[in-house]
Amino acid sequence: MVLSYFWGPIPWMIKGAVILSGMVKHWLDFFIFLFLLFSNAVGAFWEEHNPGRSYAANCYAGL
Repeated sequence: MVLSYFWGPIPWMIKGAVILSGMVKHWLDFFIFLFLLFSNAVGAFWEEHNPGRSYAANCYAGL
């Protein structure tokens, strides 16, 4: 499920930063943190669905 990629310690911290920056109306920071939240989810999705191409797999293969 897609929403599971927004659940965990790192997404919680990023969501907290999004909320706080929105509360103090720092809109540039707000959108940067939103971008980080979604890019974190996309990266997690990508690594889960392409395990052979992950960075760790390449390190262990000696590439």
